[in-house]
Amino acid sequence: AIERNEQAEDEALTRQVAQNVATEVNRRVSTHVAFLRAAAALFTVLDEVDRTAFTTFVSELPLDNAQTGAKGIGWAEVVKPQQVADFEAWHRTGSYEGFKIKTASTSETAQQDDKLVVVTFLEPETPGNLRTVGFDLYSDTARRAAIDLATRSAQPSASGKLERRFRGEESGAGFLILMPVFDTGQAGMPVKGFFFSPFDAEKIIPSALGAAALKGQTIRLYDGEPTPDNLLSKQQSQSSGGMRAREKVTIANHVLTIEVESARGNMLSILAIETLLFGLVVASLLAILVRLLSQQALDDQASLERLKVLNSIRDSLTRELNHRVKNTLANVLSIISLTRRRSEDLDTFADSLEGRVRSLSATHDLLTGSEWSATPLRSILEAETGLILGTYDKTVTLNGPEVLLAPNDALSLGMAVHELATNAHKHGALSRSDGQVEVSWKIWSPGLAEIEWREHGGPAVADERRRGFGIELIEKVIAHELDQNVDLDFSTKGVRCVLKVPVRERTEFAIREKPSISRL
Repeated sequence: AIERNEQAEDEALTRQVAQNVATEVNRRVSTHVAFLRAAAALFTVLDEVDRTAFTTFVSELPLDNAQTGAKGIGWAEVVKPQQVADFEAWHRTGSYEGFKIKTASTSETAQQDDKLVVVTFLEPETPGNLRTVGFDLYSDTARRAAIDLATRSAQPSASGKLERRFRGEESGAGFLILMPVFDTGQAGMPVKGFFFSPFDAEKIIPSALGAAALKGQTIRLYDGEPTPDNLLSKQQSQSSGGMRAREKVTIANHVLTIEVESARGNMLSILAIETLLFGLVVASLLAILVRLLSQQALDDQASLERLKVLNSIRDSLTRELNHRVKNTLANVLSIISLTRRRSEDLDTFADSLEGRVRSLSATHDLLTGSEWSATPLRSILEAETGLILGTYDKTVTLNGPEVLLAPNDALSLGMAVHELATNAHKHGALSRSDGQVEVSWKIWSPGLAEIEWREHGGPAVADERRRGFGIELIEKVIAHELDQNVDLDFSTKGVRCVLKVPVRERTEFAIREKPSISRL
């Protein structure tokens, strides 16, 4: 009984360590991936990436390389063979004295490539990073594959296992994550460079463990399948030989495997040996001892069951959170892209983008307050109109019954109301002191509510007007997200918008009921 319980506890502990390390590695590396995405989104609109702009951007990031295993963030520019001489001369003048492009010694086709991907900047400028500046990433086979994949997918892509033995750099293994930046000003949008982060595999696991110490386990990080050739790093506190738990982590379209090996071997535990000896000496106490051990086994089994339930709940919440974060980032990226197309200068772009992101944030606050369950329609209208009006003495009337919306529908409606309120504040009824906005809603059919936005007392609406981002967002994106038609009428008396949203029950959107552990 003792051996079974200790083995079960050891197995549960080993799997828990593997899950915790995998989750932490994914979180820390994904943070750097988010930085690379942000850099690509920002520098896509710039004609070139110079040292001043790059250094300023990186200095604003909350980088903590010691806590992630990353060696920094860099920029690798695409250079044609005929541009090499001018590129080297430009960098020797403006950036690095003695700058010269270097290629991998193992590449036999480097001189035949149609392009070079040269490490132009790499922050922080440590001695190791400075030795990497000027290296042609495309001349190395593993790095070339990651570059080609990132170019085809237009997404962050990770390389396979990389051996660090370049120009006197310390030995060891690692990998590289690259994010392409396209030149939108040229036909076909060619790639003008890549933002990248190199990772030191030997530091990833210690950074993920943090202050937690290993309890005899051995932790290995593999590139893909757990084979000796794919081993990236190994953390061992003492001799191992027990069971193994494995967790896969997908980072930038690349799979890593975390393996945790228990230190518990096939030998009997000290407690089991003492129990056997004690039973031989004091046989008269055997019945009592068996009873105690049986009760302990039942208690341990109950604890294991409770641990499984808690692990299941945590995994469900983690997957749900990951899904929500990805959806939110996708919304933000879409807003950035569409806002940039409709902006004539950087200030207009920044103001419009800030307002729309604040709108998303306000709706997220409401959803968080309701634990991502059903959210009142009135609360969404009050929050979004309040963002636009601030302390201005404007009149907005809200009339309608209590209606609850699903999280995704609440986000879509919040963006639509933000665009209507912004338009009314800038050009419509709320731009005048005597203007009014009436928002009314009713149950249009079972499971569907109709919302009407009507403006009064504003300036006359021009017959000809430019279609802005807000109109496209409401008529196309919002209508698609809500799966309902949108009636948007720019009458001379004032803007009128009628849209329909699905009505949901509160219990349908609870992520998970709080578990009752007492029955265990």
